[in-house]
Amino acid sequence: MMPSMDGLSLAKIVRAKKELSTMPIIFLTAKTGALDVVKGIQAGARHYITKPFSVRELLAKVDKITG
Repeated sequence: MMPSMDGLSLAKIVRAKKELSTMPIIFLTAKTGALDVVKGIQAGARHYITKPFSVRELLAKVDKITG
């Protein structure tokens, strides 16, 4: 968990800033519930990866975004 705010709050702040609004966001989190995934995507995440995670999966998602 992040110390001063959660990932949802950070994603919403990023999406609200015009100069950052198109920056891709990937959530890498311990929160695995279906509602958590929905909230992450609604907050602006392009991908939502839960822990434990595969480095191969993470790199594939990053590669897909950066193309």
